[in-house]
Amino acid sequence: PLRPLSAFFGHHKCGTSWVGDILAELCAELGWSNWAIDNASPFSAMGLEQWSFRNRVDIVSYTNAQIDWVPDRYDLRAFHVIRDPRDVCVSAYFSHRNSHPTNHWPELHDLRTTLRGIGLAEGLALEIAVLKPVFAAMQAWDYSRPNILELRFEELVSNPEQGFLAIAHFLGMLDPDHERVAPRGPYGLQLMAEKVRRRLHLPPRTALRPGRLQAIVQRTHLPAQE
Repeated sequence: PLRPLSAFFGHHKCGTSWVGDILAELCAELGWSNWAIDNASPFSAMGLEQWSFRNRVDIVSYTNAQIDWVPDRYDLRAFHVIRDPRDVCVSAYFSHRNSHPTNHWPELHDLRTTLRGIGLAEGLALEIAVLKPVFAAMQAWDYSRPNILELRFEELVSNPEQGFLAIAHFLGMLDPDHERVAPRGPYGLQLMAEKVRRRLHLPPRTALRPGRLQAIVQRTHLPAQE
């Protein structure tokens, strides 16, 4: 049987870089593997769950998520971040016009040239058309699943420490008594790490403490393009 899947599901211009950076640091702190993907092509042949299992991924960050690819399993543990579509549009306009990286999106060069040659109103109208798949994905999402923690970007960015404490607790990263290893380790990574540490006579690695999580969140700033 497949091991339970844990995931971060996001959408373009919904803080995915910022959330992903913090999640990657939290995973590194615990020795969990984290893999970020922005489209379904890596797992389209076998599904997200099987792909994660084969690649020994503890937490997958799927940053252009579509609900059709989310397995409907009771033991899925995930969080999903959305944003007001109006803010998505405005953020995308200025980012696509000025700062968004093009190394993985060569088509952005032409869009950027077009945006720089037209006015604000025309540019926003163009962005609405460009972002249609993003809005469609958010609209089609199933917001009723109890094993997916639903979060709004606006609320998360206003109180990130509290928000990421909730995320860490929901994903099983945070041990409430701060004395035991986090009660999860889909591929035995945490268990193996503890065995190695004992053999080397190193002190045991504890679960993620709230203070450590807060420090990671505080030093990971929201990218300007968000």
